[in-house]
Amino acid sequence: MIHRRFWNAIIIMALMPCALFAQTGQSDFGIWTNINLSKQISKKWDAGFEGEMRTCDNVSAVSRWSGALFTSYRLNKYLKVGGDYNLLYRHTLADEKFSTGFTDKGNYKETTKYYPSYWQTSHRFGAYLTGSYKAGHFVFSLRERIQYTLRTGDSLQYVKVKNVYDGTSVSDGLKKSETSIDSKDISGEKCQLRSRFKVEYSRKKCAFVPYASAELYNSLTDGFSAEKYRLTIGSEYKIDKKNRLELYYRFQRDMDDDLNSNILGVGYSLKF
Repeated sequence: MIHRRFWNAIIIMALMPCALFAQTGQSDFGIWTNINLSKQISKKWDAGFEGEMRTCDNVSAVSRWSGALFTSYRLNKYLKVGGDYNLLYRHTLADEKFSTGFTDKGNYKETTKYYPSYWQTSHRFGAYLTGSYKAGHFVFSLRERIQYTLRTGDSLQYVKVKNVYDGTSVSDGLKKSETSIDSKDISGEKCQLRSRFKVEYSRKKCAFVPYASAELYNSLTDGFSAEKYRLTIGSEYKIDKKNRLELYYRFQRDMDDDLNSNILGVGYSLKF
């Protein structure tokens, strides 16, 4: 009975944002896969490596490859600290931006910027503190993670087309059209606070460990503004003491890009 109620609750939590944002923003579907290898150095300390591949644009393109080195240390029964370094190789798809406005003389204008696709290397450093509490078969946890990302690269060239009209609307006729090559700096840095609340249900004689989580991204360089959130529902499957599989569905809302992503995740982990 408790198991059924748990699943009903997390299914409802996962489906609510899909219905809520079905009519707003752009939508996408992707598959994320990862492999996690970890070594227990001592009773409280472990370290490992994680590799990941992500797809986007309805699984038609690879959006990211990444490799991470991580470590964690359990302070006591309730608290764990950890840190990691992540090397990211990201793919930004070709895009175009359309805007309208008026010239200094009051003429209506339209500007379209055509950006090519490109790959970019980033370096990410992270540190976190996780508090957890077990109540019966349920484990509740709250993780606070600070991450700093440094994007490398110089500048990206793109095509800009500007159309200026004779009056205050398109119907007044085209006055002139200009095409130029511009560039923008794609390097930069970002610091974020990621807050994640997670609930999982575990029984000793059951190989499945279902869970649900909610995570919020806040900028630490732009007035603590909310940039993204994730809602996840999934389950781990314990093959044996060392091997596990994971399957999950994730809804991700990116406020900056006005993008709703539906993600199917598959993972494998090995502890040795």
